[in-house]
Amino acid sequence: MRWTTWLVSISVVCVGCTSKVGGNGSNLDVPVYPKAKIIMSGENQGIMGTNFETTDPREKVIAYYEEQLGTKQASGAIKASKAGHQITVIITDAGGGRTAGVITETK
Repeated sequence: MRWTTWLVSISVVCVGCTSKVGGNGSNLDVPVYPKAKIIMSGENQGIMGTNFETTDPREKVIAYYEEQLGTKQASGAIKASKAGHQITVIITDAGGGRTAGVITETK
């Protein structure tokens, strides 16, 4: 439940932002998970965010981002700095065989 609240909070950050649904997330410095369906992607006041879903297991998605960012998950988040940007990735079990993720990047 705690992560669901966090995911909703991230979505609220994007209210009023320039967003695209079903885009490729190419505005981020970290790739969107290869088998993911992008739910929403946008930018507002220097914060970019992408919400996505996949049917791959949570552990597999976490391992992918740990490799991409070169850091391990801690306190439920994978955090890194890349090209001077702060990147946070949260991966949760969305139920029904789905895994949800949120990527935020602050420039």
